[in-house]
Parts: sequence; structure tokens; C-alpha cells
Amino acid sequence: FWNGSYLFDFVDGDHFERSVRPNMLWAVALKYSPLNGDQQKAVVDMATKELLTPKGIRSLSPYSNNFHWNGAGGQQGRGVRGHHLPAGTAGRHPRAADRPL
Repeated sequence: FWNGSYLFDFVDGDHFERSVRPNMLWAVALKYSPLNGDQQKAVVDMATKELLTPKGIRSLSPYSNNFHWNGAGGQQGRGVRGHHLPAGTAGRHPRAADRPL
């Protein structure tokens, strides 16, 4: 998944997705990360540059073609692919929803 600067969102044979998403942070957070120290730093730097906001981490980089600047449209339109918020929305991880900030 390493592309020389950060981790691809997914790789499937010859197909890959370059979108910067927070999923790549899991590879850094693992106790036994498959990434070396320089790669870990590059991933965190990319996430900081493209995903970090004052409210949390975006679900998608604003430089992605799939990024939506606002939540225009109804809930059905926002629910595509299981997302309940527009692509790129910043917020807390769903597993942290029951924990205080």
C-alpha cells in the first residue's frame, strides 16, 4: 500500500485509490506497525496536512474528487455507501461516540 509518500486507500491488483483517508492512521497506531519510522512520520504528516481540522479528523481529504464541502441534500443522499455524513466531514470516530471528549 505504500506509494512513496503515504498509504493508498486500497489496492486490488492493478487498481488502487490515492485518496487520503484516516484509515492509514491505523497502520501507524498498531503496536507492531508494518511501517518503518520514516513511513509512520510521513503518514502522520500527510494526515495532519490534509485531514486534521479544529473539530477532528476529516473522513476524506478536501483534495479528493469525492470530497463534498457541505451536507446539501437529504439524508438518503448522504447515506450512500453507509456514510451518514458528507465525504470529508470532520468528527469523532464512531467507536468514541460514547466517550466524553
